Formats: sequence, structure tokens, C-alpha cells
Amino acid sequence: MSRLGHANPYVTLSVYSHALKSADKQAADIMELIVTNTSNNSDTKKA
Repeated sequence: MSRLGHANPYVTLSVYSHALKSADKQAADIMELIVTNTSNNSDTKKA
């Protein structure tokens, strides 16, 4: 907020909230790949 020169944090959130949502989605997608890949590897090791 202060780095962007916004006196009110709500201005920053309203302007950049789409970027935060996008970053959250990307992080969730990466975690899904990691968890799925880990699950698949542990299933393979049991066989």
C-alpha cells in the first residue's frame, strides 16, 4: 500500500485483488500437481 502511494489499503486491494486471486489459483494448481504426483509415486512403490 505505502510503496504504491495509496493512503487507504482498500484502494490497493480493490485495484490488485484480481492479481492476488490469480496467484492463489496458480499456487493451488501447483500444490495439486505435487500432491497428486506424490500420491502416484507412493502407490507405485507399494506395488
